[in-house]
Amino acid sequence: MNAEKVYALNEKNEGYSNYSGLARIIYDTINPITISGRFVMSLIHVTGNTYCIDLGYSYVGLYRIGKNDAVLLDTGRPGEEGDILLNAIRENNIIIKAIISTHAHIDHVGNNSLLKNHFNSTIAMHFNEAGLCFSDLSIKNANPILDLHHAKRFYSNMVCKTDRLILDSDDKITFEGADFSIFHAPGHSPGHICVITPDGVAYLGDALLGKSSLRAAKLPYAFSHSADIKSKEQLRGLKADGYILSHKDILGDISPLIDSGIKKVNDTTTRVFRLIEGEMEFGAILKKAISEFNIRIDSYEKYARVERLFRPFLEYLVETNQVVLYSKDGCLYYSTI
Repeated sequence: MNAEKVYALNEKNEGYSNYSGLARIIYDTINPITISGRFVMSLIHVTGNTYCIDLGYSYVGLYRIGKNDAVLLDTGRPGEEGDILLNAIRENNIIIKAIISTHAHIDHVGNNSLLKNHFNSTIAMHFNEAGLCFSDLSIKNANPILDLHHAKRFYSNMVCKTDRLILDSDDKITFEGADFSIFHAPGHSPGHICVITPDGVAYLGDALLGKSSLRAAKLPYAFSHSADIKSKEQLRGLKADGYILSHKDILGDISPLIDSGIKKVNDTTTRVFRLIEGEMEFGAILKKAISEFNIRIDSYEKYARVERLFRPFLEYLVETNQVVLYSKDGCLYYSTI
């Protein structure tokens, strides 16, 4: 197909509808990819030299420099998403000169080492995040419920060597003469950043969830909900010509989504608060939460993930003085005030 067709993501993010909006799929640039029987629209042109690649579960950002070179913003999950990513890159004869990672979660750094091995890409990451994926031991440290064997089994693809550390004082990083602005948004993870391309498009990582992902999230994750809410409020001051959300929207205005994201956290926190009766240990509250939020746990990995999602809500209740945490008879208890 030679003609360029113009599309935009529909509100439910269930596909693409005809609309001359922000995002465009360039059919004559890349052949659509089928992975495991799924039809994947891979390369989405946002504006100028800014693109994103649809990996199915998430978007990763891409900024083209010259004819073939590019800087990638995040790399997605290992496995199928890695295949989609490599196919999109190869079909467009792109060389990934650098990777800027918004944060060190497996669905954002899962293919860092894969691309580094293919292209000798330079990896840049906030120093707090780089330490989390430095080795299997550092991954175990960030996931204390996991033994080392399972930390390796579940998350070994996260391990990567960061070449350039981004500090709290850094407000930009330059690759191949192109300046990328840095907006610090800790909370979802300790050193989460957003990256603004030279075209003025902000790639937000997980600082905000897209509309569909937010609706579907039973326990939206943040390393610290108090820090995350603060960062969401500060996003109101981030002026950009467009916003790419990893999960999974391309927007011109994020103000309504900021409100929705904060409301989701507060509503979920209220539901968690109502689970606590008298004094309860963590495990008892978690058991009630699994039932309350209709979560199915069928593996060690799923339990570890759910515990990691749930614990920050209790911490947030303690931080906001709605719940007290204390020890008694060799156990830790939570109790409403």
